[in-house]
Amino acid sequence: MKIIHNIAEVTLHSGNVLLVNTLNGLMDEIDAASYAVFKNWKASDDIPLPVPEENKNLYDKLLERGYLVEDDNTEAQVKEKMLEGLRKTYEARKETLDSICFIPTYDCNFACTYCFESKGGSASKNKFLTTEMVDKVFEIADGRIKNVSFFGGEPLLLSAKPIVEYIVAKWPNANYAVTTNGYHLEEFFDVFKKVPYANICITLDGPKEMHDASRIHKDGVPTYDKIMAGAEQYLQASMSMKIRMNLDKSMYESCVALRHDLYHKWEKYRDNIIFELAPRIGLPENERSDIYRAELTNSLVFNDETDPTRLSYAMGASLPIINYFATGKPFHPIFAFCEAHFSQRFFDPDGYIYSCILGVGQPETAVGTYYPEFKMYDKSFFTRNITNVEKCASCKYAVLCGGGCPYGMKDIMQPNCSRTMHLLHNTLPDVYRQKLDSAK
Repeated sequence: MKIIHNIAEVTLHSGNVLLVNTLNGLMDEIDAASYAVFKNWKASDDIPLPVPEENKNLYDKLLERGYLVEDDNTEAQVKEKMLEGLRKTYEARKETLDSICFIPTYDCNFACTYCFESKGGSASKNKFLTTEMVDKVFEIADGRIKNVSFFGGEPLLLSAKPIVEYIVAKWPNANYAVTTNGYHLEEFFDVFKKVPYANICITLDGPKEMHDASRIHKDGVPTYDKIMAGAEQYLQASMSMKIRMNLDKSMYESCVALRHDLYHKWEKYRDNIIFELAPRIGLPENERSDIYRAELTNSLVFNDETDPTRLSYAMGASLPIINYFATGKPFHPIFAFCEAHFSQRFFDPDGYIYSCILGVGQPETAVGTYYPEFKMYDKSFFTRNITNVEKCASCKYAVLCGGGCPYGMKDIMQPNCSRTMHLLHNTLPDVYRQKLDSAK
């Protein structure tokens, strides 16, 4: 018998080591003495049997948890079986197309100081989806649509209302979601109150003064109070809402305070509210990690009040293995980095299809076109997975990270390993310690 190659080893703050079996997703913490024995066995092509009595429990545990195999061929067969299962799920989800997102326009009524869409994109301004474009999307979906969402630009501009109304009228029984700056929520209430389910995501970047300084209306008028009025109107109508806060390290405490205030102000709507504190795009990795650590600690304040996952304290922007320890979300090996690689579709007013929310408006990141011609590209975010990124094929980390995020890379068919290594070997030990401390 021998130790498998497909193990990630993470040194914890205690000096113990977390073993991650990347063939089956199982994880085990072992102490330093056991790890010394483990390393000796790992260096051997064949563990001498019988093992000494003092090591028998370790050997039996490793065998039970799938860390031992007869030979390399056996391990290769186990890995191929796992990959085949992941591949089938991946392909099935790619074919589903029951959830689509419309980008009615790339225009926006805000001039936010950190907007990622305003930097380097080549999307058309003063251009809107047409009814012909919408009809083409529904033709491609061929009756499978269950969920419709809106993104932008700003999807709830008054000038976009006719096309939004057209979409809702065309598919009145779908579940709807909107990512909006929230300024015109009140003006669109008559549209969304008719649908069976609506989930609204708005952005509040801290208390009123802080928010109005970063979420700036192009006309110079304050935005906070109008957004809050619209949000309350939707909550009173029993619609679900995500309140997102885009922050850097200096804003963290103020945003947490606002989250606490709103959570109690809207106490009767608690079941309809999710909060998401998200590091702003482009922050250095160490600052993202500092925010992440602070969120893990701060979330404990709410443990006696609600399901902590509703506070989104893990921020949903990490490796699945880290989210497992942070939120208890089930951990499974993955075939592709994120939803952008297999299930998302954004349809924009230029006729492009995107799968990555960060890439919308940048044709070089499009995965195809739908208007006037429907065509999916051979190499794109939508087709990228750990079997066609060459360096991932033999990497023991591949099913933990799915090849990493390709956004911003010159060659998307290369792996993005640096962030995975940072998260795994720097952030995971912090998350693990916080998890243990919270259990005491």
